[in-house]
Amino acid sequence: MSIITLERHTVGSEGMSVDLILWQRFLRPMPGLFERLMALPENQHLEHCGFILPLGTVVTIPIEDARAAEIVPVISLWD
Repeated sequence: MSIITLERHTVGSEGMSVDLILWQRFLRPMPGLFERLMALPENQHLEHCGFILPLGTVVTIPIEDARAAEIVPVISLWD
């Protein structure tokens, strides 16, 4: 089981969306993170904000600790 910390981000510029905030934070696709973010009780207010977030909106981002992630064994097709 991975350890999750919460990081708060305040929208400081116009035209920001949750997807854009996640992209700027991680600089790579993060499958399932949007859904986990929206499921947090701290982010329930985002459902009523629309696609473009108003200035000053606080978004809480769940961050998984990579060191605590489960190690998956590598399978080689050729021995």
